[in-house]
Amino acid sequence: MAYYVKNLSDYCEKCVAENVPMFQDSVRWGLLVSKPAGTVMIVDTERGLSWAAHCHKDDEFDFSIGFTYAYHRMKGWDLPEEKKNPKVKIGELETLDTFMYCGHRFRFLGYTKSGNFVNAEMIGYEGKYATFSVNTEVEKV
Repeated sequence: MAYYVKNLSDYCEKCVAENVPMFQDSVRWGLLVSKPAGTVMIVDTERGLSWAAHCHKDDEFDFSIGFTYAYHRMKGWDLPEEKKNPKVKIGELETLDTFMYCGHRFRFLGYTKSGNFVNAEMIGYEGKYATFSVNTEVEKV
């Protein structure tokens, strides 16, 4: 099970700000961080328990995410996950629908004369347009 959040980075930074102070000057709670190993571990010295989060070898270490995952494990909560919009074929969208493609936001303007392609306007970049195959998969916003 996952706990869906709108923006994982923001959520993790807030979790760190709210919960890291419990480790300052604490005899009971320990926080072990190894950036080279990509590990954040919370230790409860009173009960002899620990909860860890390990960074995937291909990912860049992020303390906020590691801490948040370890903290959620300690609390027995579902791990936070960023909600992604489902992928759809661009030909399934309606005129003026908004979609994401390669990290950019577009507005569906309509089909070309042949009907095999759609025209789209790049949002935030005045005068920028693109043409996509109707089978291109995009993220509907």
